[in-house]
Amino acid sequence: MFKFSPEFVNFTQTLHQDTYPFTSSSDHRSHAVLITGASRGIGKAIAPSFTRAGASSIAIAARSDLHDLESSIIHTSQRAGHAPPKVLPLALDVTDEAAVSNAAAQAEAQFGHLDILVNNAGRLEALHAIGDSDPSEWWRTCKVNLKGTYLVTRAFLPLLLRGQGRTIVNMSSIGAIMQTPGMSGYQISKSAVLRFTDLLASEYRDQGILSFAMYPGPVATDLIKVFLQKERGIFVNSPGLCGDTIAWLTQERRQWLAGRLVGANWDMAEFVGRREEIENDRKLKMEMVL
Repeated sequence: MFKFSPEFVNFTQTLHQDTYPFTSSSDHRSHAVLITGASRGIGKAIAPSFTRAGASSIAIAARSDLHDLESSIIHTSQRAGHAPPKVLPLALDVTDEAAVSNAAAQAEAQFGHLDILVNNAGRLEALHAIGDSDPSEWWRTCKVNLKGTYLVTRAFLPLLLRGQGRTIVNMSSIGAIMQTPGMSGYQISKSAVLRFTDLLASEYRDQGILSFAMYPGPVATDLIKVFLQKERGIFVNSPGLCGDTIAWLTQERRQWLAGRLVGANWDMAEFVGRREEIENDRKLKMEMVL
């Protein structure tokens, strides 16, 4: 069913399925971070990665209950030897404009600024050919993946412009650059996230905003329930790998990543070693080849 681009999937010779020493240690002291879709799956793993890195303020947003994650953040900071961060749980549907605006107001009141935004909230509809799909379910996927990313970014840009990090990470997918029958809503919306990320980087470059997109790798989250049991065997990556990779990449400004799609399971030492090649050849960007 899945036809992956080997050039992208194997962009580095070494690939990882779990956390590893090179990216397991980051420094986010004094940084204020917001993670959407934080109550489960990859989002739930991203918050601890920033916590272990010493982030001073962490906002976690989701529709589901966040109490367990809030407690986990405090315990994780203690185990890492850091002072407990200021934690702001936000009950949030990212497709609700008023709710997103209210969340931004709460973050402003609590933090005053934001350094890093991770737009992780996402959705995958049941797999159907376009003619057999449910229009409301198809559109709901597009709204969560694209409109949600847009609304949250738009609302939190003023806070990011007050911060030092000024970094936005948008969760995309390898589905953005491949074709899988039955996944039109998901793959179209994830492709649009790549274009949004590139346009955002272009529009706000002069104001210091850096935006790039992440491919989290094949992670077994709730989203894969739409696949047949026999198709789930490829989802072997740990959520923590993506969390650590994002924390490691965002601990410093890497302007050369602007508008690009980065794989969480790539070996980061090898990846950053190819910076000159990536920049000069305009690799990892969505562009038409003529």
